[in-house]
Amino acid sequence: MPFHLFKWMGLFSLFSGLLACSINLNEEKFAVQKHPYSLLVPTARNQWVESHLMRADKVNITALKTNQSLEKPTWIALDKDNKLYSTVGGERSDIVYQIDLENGDTKTLPSTGFAKILTNTKRPGDFGGGYIKPRDIVPTLAIDKDNNIIIVLGPDTARTSILSKQIRYLNSSNTSDEVVEVKTPVLKLEGEPAQLKAPQGIVINEDGVIFIADTDNHCIRKIEQGVLTTFVGSAQKERGLKDGKGLDARFDSPIGLAINTKGEIYVTDSGNRSLRKITRNREVVTVIAPGLKTNPKGYPSPFSQPTGIAVDKNDILYISDSFSHQIFKLSADRTELISLVGRSTCPPRDKCRGDLASLNEPWGLTLDQRGLLLVADKGNQLIRQISPLSED
Repeated sequence: MPFHLFKWMGLFSLFSGLLACSINLNEEKFAVQKHPYSLLVPTARNQWVESHLMRADKVNITALKTNQSLEKPTWIALDKDNKLYSTVGGERSDIVYQIDLENGDTKTLPSTGFAKILTNTKRPGDFGGGYIKPRDIVPTLAIDKDNNIIIVLGPDTARTSILSKQIRYLNSSNTSDEVVEVKTPVLKLEGEPAQLKAPQGIVINEDGVIFIADTDNHCIRKIEQGVLTTFVGSAQKERGLKDGKGLDARFDSPIGLAINTKGEIYVTDSGNRSLRKITRNREVVTVIAPGLKTNPKGYPSPFSQPTGIAVDKNDILYISDSFSHQIFKLSADRTELISLVGRSTCPPRDKCRGDLASLNEPWGLTLDQRGLLLVADKGNQLIRQISPLSED
């Protein structure tokens, strides 16, 4: 064999070994009990609270104290024991943070995802084999009233196209031996698309039915009694901005979901820079969008990328815009949109009045038991709390 071929074969073998090590690095960190995959039917946990947040100069923004540093907190959810859970962006999608809001005690749990998926992607102007880059695919999660934590992984992060292995139950109480008890809320798929693609927001309604924003398939999926179907949006991965019923509606990269006391689901439709509503009978209605005549007073022109969303018991909505680094409050009558955050230089770890504070790529939102808004401040690698001035 010519020497130059032998040399290249050696380099290829070395590179393949390094690639395998990179992918499997986090695979062995947590032991996983793989069989059997038993069906878990979630129980609803829609503990709506009343919020009292006003405009930016009437709130304080404070960094949540934790006993370890956080890395890119992204999607967050609160359990009934006042513990906050956060999935992680960047290269740590294999873990979930558990944060005790009472004392800041922070634990690291396995998400059963894979932290670093390496892809061979060629940029314009590159020569040869392209370049290697990590993909930032962040799992999403929801918690039911029995403290079941439902983790949703895309096929890349789960390293499988099998839905029962992508959507899993995380037993948060079993952390001492770092073993994941593997259950799933889905055992069967009906219809198209054939698999989830970069799933993001997730909510559970009062009947234990799960809804997932299937972001790159541009639709909202439903899981009921172990069966996954397309709830609204295209079943053929078609994107667009179109109101209508069920599969006639169109979305473009829906991300965040929130469900109100009436069972209506609100969607941050990021590709359309819009806010959509899904009624109980599957009618999709646009609430905010560029050029819409009924846009609320104070609507920015337009949203940059609406991302996270939360709703209180009075149907007041809170929306994060990760590109404009803003949090907005939308009144219950949908006529007024108010910013809760300024664009100033108050240090992110300090207590700052809202109009003097700034965020860096805010993502997931949730309201705590007191009606205070918790924000995954992804770029600042913090969980921030927004409270009325009178609360401090």
